[in-house]
Amino acid sequence: MKTQNSDLIKKRKTQILTAALTAFGNRGFKDTTIAEIARLAGVAEGTIYNYYKNKRELMISLVNQYFISQRLFVNTGKLLLSTDSLKFQKIVQERLRANFENANLLFLFLAEVQHNKKIRVKYARQVTDPIFQSLETLLLSGIKQRKFRKVNILLIERVLVSIFIGLSIIYNLENDSGPLHQMKISDISNEIFTLFLNGIAGPDHITKQMRTRGRKYVEQYSQI
Repeated sequence: MKTQNSDLIKKRKTQILTAALTAFGNRGFKDTTIAEIARLAGVAEGTIYNYYKNKRELMISLVNQYFISQRLFVNTGKLLLSTDSLKFQKIVQERLRANFENANLLFLFLAEVQHNKKIRVKYARQVTDPIFQSLETLLLSGIKQRKFRKVNILLIERVLVSIFIGLSIIYNLENDSGPLHQMKISDISNEIFTLFLNGIAGPDHITKQMRTRGRKYVEQYSQI
């Protein structure tokens, strides 16, 4: 019974969030009503209030789901510490693909957050603060293990999050012929991984990476 209830709740939330995304995209946050979201979701207006108190909570849930997930960054951080580039790139690929597909939502959120302190404060408490705390723990661990050099942790954790947000903004600003639209997600994720890892890696790790790349370079061109 509990499993059935859990599945129903998950299904309802997905319906509501999908409808909210469509409504916000069509009319903007301010002009969208709960009644309109309910109509698009195919549920009663009261059903929405069973899960979300108001539009602000809907907006925060949408951005959290599509753009910044605490679970995503915890996994990403662990993979960075293990320097498993293939797994890391897979996670980045999935996140970038979701970001690019829903870049208009980020624009809506950024426009609203400038004028609505309640959304800004609540978003920070529920979404960004936990992400930064997780990244801080992981970066400290990497520094302690000498995989990372000593860095300004408060800055680096914000840079990592900003990469995903910034690329989404640029993607939305560019048209279909823009560079990001023409690049493969796998190529973008590979560059992000290389840039981030080489940027914070400790001296010993950089030397190891350079030796590995040197061997690959020799092997590649010795066959020509």
